[in-house]
Amino acid sequence: MSQLNERNCARYYYPLLLVVATFLTYANSLDGIFFHDDLPSIVANEDLRSLAHPSMWGTWSSAPHSSIDARPLVRLSLALNYAYGGLEVRSYHLVNIALHLGCGLLLYLLVDWSVKESAAAFFVALLWLLHPLNSECVNYIVVRTESLMALFYLATLYCAAREWKVAAVLCCLLGMACKESMVTAPLAVLLYDRAFVVSSLSAGLRRRKMLYASLAATWVPLAVLVAQGGRGDSVGFVREIGVWQYALNQCWVLVDYLQKVVWPQALNVDYGFPRPLHWLMVWPEALLVLALLAAALWSWLRFRRAGFAALFCFLALAPTSSFVPILTEVGAERRMYLPLAMLLSLAIIGGNSLLKKLRWPRRWRVGIVAVWAAVLAATTVQRNTDYRSGISIWQSAVEADSTNVRAHNNLALALEEAGQVEAALAHYARALSGYRGAAEVHNNFAGALLQVGRAEEAVVQLRQAVEIRPDYFAAQYNLGVALLRSGDPAGASEYLQKVLRVSPDFFAARLQAGRALVAMGQWESALAHLQRAVLLRPQDITARIELGGALLQSGRYREAVLQAEWVIQNAPEREEARRLLEVATQSLER
Repeated sequence: MSQLNERNCARYYYPLLLVVATFLTYANSLDGIFFHDDLPSIVANEDLRSLAHPSMWGTWSSAPHSSIDARPLVRLSLALNYAYGGLEVRSYHLVNIALHLGCGLLLYLLVDWSVKESAAAFFVALLWLLHPLNSECVNYIVVRTESLMALFYLATLYCAAREWKVAAVLCCLLGMACKESMVTAPLAVLLYDRAFVVSSLSAGLRRRKMLYASLAATWVPLAVLVAQGGRGDSVGFVREIGVWQYALNQCWVLVDYLQKVVWPQALNVDYGFPRPLHWLMVWPEALLVLALLAAALWSWLRFRRAGFAALFCFLALAPTSSFVPILTEVGAERRMYLPLAMLLSLAIIGGNSLLKKLRWPRRWRVGIVAVWAAVLAATTVQRNTDYRSGISIWQSAVEADSTNVRAHNNLALALEEAGQVEAALAHYARALSGYRGAAEVHNNFAGALLQVGRAEEAVVQLRQAVEIRPDYFAAQYNLGVALLRSGDPAGASEYLQKVLRVSPDFFAARLQAGRALVAMGQWESALAHLQRAVLLRPQDITARIELGGALLQSGRYREAVLQAEWVIQNAPEREEARRLLEVATQSLER
């Protein structure tokens, strides 16, 4: 009877409890927003508006800085979301919850099949599904790149373990179309077989060489996708951040991950850029990481199954957290999505064995895990609320690491958008207090200064931005605007002309260049710019008024009258047009 009850739990009750617990924990995540990379990758990405668009199959997206380039299956999932719900954000969150739940159920099946302990597999999956360290993959929509890849990674392992070879290869191929981290899956299958199936690697190679060869063949389409959507702006070796520097950075990042597995506080959506470090600054963390790697290798030799779980963590982290620099972010909690599953397997299965030897009753062991799960769920529910606004999520990032330049910058941008410009200025200043090399932060700081009328200070920030990045197009334009507002039309004209040489149809630059030249009394040049602006946007009221004013000052009264009459006809509420018409008419009569 007890065996029958255990089978019923394994088949029906445990999966049902996992479903209920996951949806209860993430129910309040449905109130989240499109956040950060979601905006260019989803909201502004016109490629997703049609399922037939060529970019569905891996080409570079037209959306700038897209997180879904060369990841066609992720892009297809987002396009399907748009096809059936537009930009209604809840449907995207529901898909992310479903993907996370699917990963949890596969983890349950994999652990249950591997160790033949359904209760232990249930608790591993439960803790993994509820753990706050995984909340980024659910709340941050575009990060479904990680959960979708993990779904096929776990499916590959499970299908290979069950001898479903064709299904394993298909899942591996689909995972390669989700994210580059899937590259380690064929090696993970080889290690799994050695730990759970065969007595030696040579025996495994003889027995399942076709499976391994087929899995390895999925690296070819991955290589094609990577070549199509190269990430030269985010991954690679540069002079400032090389192999050694990135490896040093990973020492403290990996220890931070480990701490959050045990105590998931100060969660951080953005670890910022790699930092210039000396080995003396991170030697304790480096020793700990080396000790853990040595322990993993030792356990692989002595306790093969536990060794697989330990080595898997290093294997899964290798593409992002070893020595190949990822320039845009030194760390990310989502990178622990799969490694966390194996760490929790070690904790639950190993801890249960230890407590059994110490003769702890079953109810005590279950009670400890239940309390742990409740604490994790409560923390995750609280973390979900951070994703309800840009201000709250970036505020949490700043609280997690007060030295993070990018977090301060993005919090300032969110505060600006909410109209809290003075608060934004404080965070821009904090971002630059310890690091003066971020051209984008200088540019953003200047934009906020211009909003409160501090044009001279904005000029200082923008000159630094242009000095750091001489080809910074946006900063050159903003510097022209700031110089014009600070009373230096000649300097403004110089920078605006540079911008227009690069982009002659830049409407705003044409308008500002015309204003600068009007202030300098260079009427013909000013009129040339303003007329071009009107040609670019014939219906723009401001451009028409500016052109009319320049025509009036240059003595071309009849043309000024025509511009004023056009504005009055199309925007009768604009009083400046009536004044322009009155003055131009009087001048014409005289």
